[in-house]
Amino acid sequence: MNRMTAIQRYFLLVLVCAVVVACKDDDKEYVEEPATEVTFTTTVQTRAVTNVVTKLDDGDAMNVFMAEETADESLQQARNYKAVCQGGVWKGVPAIEFGSSAKGYLYAVYPYQETSAKMNAVPVDITSQTDYLYSGNGVAVSRNNPKVVLTMKHALAALAFNIKNDNYAGEGKLEQISISGKPVCKSGTLDVSSGAVKGTVSAKYEYACNVNIQQNGWEENIPEFFCIPFVSSGSDVTVTFKIDGEDYPCQLPKYGVAGGMKYIFYLSLTEGKLTLFPEQTKQISLNVDSDSMSIPNYSLLKIVHDNALFILPSFKGEGIVGTILWGDGKSEEYGATSEHSYENGQSHTVTVETWGTEEVSLSSLVGISEIDLSDF
Repeated sequence: MNRMTAIQRYFLLVLVCAVVVACKDDDKEYVEEPATEVTFTTTVQTRAVTNVVTKLDDGDAMNVFMAEETADESLQQARNYKAVCQGGVWKGVPAIEFGSSAKGYLYAVYPYQETSAKMNAVPVDITSQTDYLYSGNGVAVSRNNPKVVLTMKHALAALAFNIKNDNYAGEGKLEQISISGKPVCKSGTLDVSSGAVKGTVSAKYEYACNVNIQQNGWEENIPEFFCIPFVSSGSDVTVTFKIDGEDYPCQLPKYGVAGGMKYIFYLSLTEGKLTLFPEQTKQISLNVDSDSMSIPNYSLLKIVHDNALFILPSFKGEGIVGTILWGDGKSEEYGATSEHSYENGQSHTVTVETWGTEEVSLSSLVGISEIDLSDF
């Protein structure tokens, strides 16, 4: 009997030890790893052109968004941080940390704004002539890789105007350049993940100058300003030049003015007239430091349908601009809406003209009788 009791005591002791060890192991599973701080450095993708940010310095600040995934739903829930450059390294204020998460995707926009806006609708405004920079596609960070590099790109477009004096007798002082028309906006929103900028408030913009027009035009310091990307039909955007107190209006030619691009227009001033030469217009990428820059591709898509409600196809690409003709006499700028209602059930042809589109996809073919991709 005593022998059995000893055996029982032995097994009881083993059982207690096993339980204690198991409890300790269970405790280890719930120990939270210490937070890992995320830091990053930046490069600015740019050409050596005037009036653009070419590098970011100590003391500069930007908004940084941390998303758990790259899906749209996750991007909508991305956390917004303020990051400040210190000794060439960007750090969150407060620190950008994983906490219990194991990984994330980093997005950034410069300059910093105290805003609660989502990363697909960061406010932009051209009245300050700020060179907004964005990071584009998310950069993966993890506990094992908490230090990354973000390549910042220019979001806005730039317009420059080089005027030469052809037998104009006056002083030829350019005092102001103004741009107006329905497609022209002074403010809008920027999608940090794609770089797409959408105008929200249509308004005239005035740019002050104080330069004398030269006989052969300017070789440097050509008057230029940032603008929100837009599409000119050739008759709905007017650029007015105030020279020696007189206004000289010019119609901007048909153009898709895309983000990250600079457009240099050439004009000639004669007595009482200012002439713009559309065929001489130059396009320069602000984001590529190479002569083989990428000019946004032009695409034309036509869809014939008889739906009462038409949902626009999904377009993919960076900095897409364009116009939509709904086929019922109504039109609007690309990005303003993704659907359109019709007053009758007749057949309509939707024409979508874009610059910068790389891919298009339709979610449904219901009610669609024809798709024309011949000019896409």
